[in-house]
Amino acid sequence: MSQRTIVKCFSQDLVRGPKAGKQTGVKESFALLSGEQEPPSRGPKPSLTAGQIAEAAIEIADAEGLKAVSLARVAKEFGVTAMALYRYVPGKTELLDLMVDLAIGPRTRSPASPAAGARS
Repeated sequence: MSQRTIVKCFSQDLVRGPKAGKQTGVKESFALLSGEQEPPSRGPKPSLTAGQIAEAAIEIADAEGLKAVSLARVAKEFGVTAMALYRYVPGKTELLDLMVDLAIGPRTRSPASPAAGARS
């Protein structure tokens, strides 16, 4: 995912603002992004992960543009319904968060720690 696409994700989120419907809190979003989300307790055994879903969404964004990314389009890649993906990702906003998180990659140092060679 290009840096331009990442910036687009953030700017669209800021312009859209809060959406009606189910909102996830900071705690739930962090759990999803950090991979600490509780596995579903009901239904069939999970066959996908949020990471796999985000990877497929990034591939779609790279090939067809960010506007093409939707839960329905990603579900098509896995041969499941969009509703099946809601077990893993609460909505498109969280999917975009996962895409950005995956594209940026793991942090190598804490943002609070000074950079090497920086003055105090």
